[in-house]
Amino acid sequence: MDKPSCETCRFWDYLYDFALATGEAVLYGNCRRRSPILCPPVAEDLGLDSWQGFFPETVGDDWCGEYQAKEGE
Repeated sequence: MDKPSCETCRFWDYLYDFALATGEAVLYGNCRRRSPILCPPVAEDLGLDSWQGFFPETVGDDWCGEYQAKEGE
């Protein structure tokens, strides 16, 4: 089994990866373990003039105490 991490968790939804100057790729995704977090309007000039719901964005090698392996892994 892979080490418990966001990347191998059933609640994690991959979004994109980012290449570091070292050439290593860092994976980013959303944790969907809980419902979205509501955030007040912060950028009216971008059209975000109402409350928005966001899932926490995490790095693939992060981890938490609620890890559950993806099915089949």
